[in-house]
Formats: sequence, structure tokens, C-alpha cells
Amino acid sequence: MIMPKIMKTKLLPVLLLLLAAPGAPARDVPNIPAVDRIRLAEAFRLGEVVGNRVWKDWDKAPLRCCS
Repeated sequence: MIMPKIMKTKLLPVLLLLLAAPGAPARDVPNIPAVDRIRLAEAFRLGEVVGNRVWKDWDKAPLRCCS
């Protein structure tokens, strides 16, 4: 299917910009200090173990650990 000329003239600059844009550099080490990562992991673990006993419907909260 051949794209209309107006679509080509609008899409081409956008595609070129996307291809030319540099990506974000990858990081080897997270920005969060190790002690804070441990605290966050423990908070998520405790939430899974005792969450509903401490707060009704805790498991329905949108915050979830990414493990």
C-alpha cells in the first residue's frame, strides 16, 4: 500500500529524529544506596507476610515489588 504524500512528509522527519536521538546511557550500579535497597526489599517482604493483618485489603494496593 502506498502512503499518501502528506503522510510521508510528516512521518519521515519524526522517524529520522527518533533514529538520530541518542539513547540513555546504561548504568552498571543503581542510584539507590545498598542499605536503602535492603530496606525496600524488607518492606516489600513484610508487606507480603503481614500486610493484610496490619491493613485491610493490603494485597489490593497497586504497589508491587518487581521481583
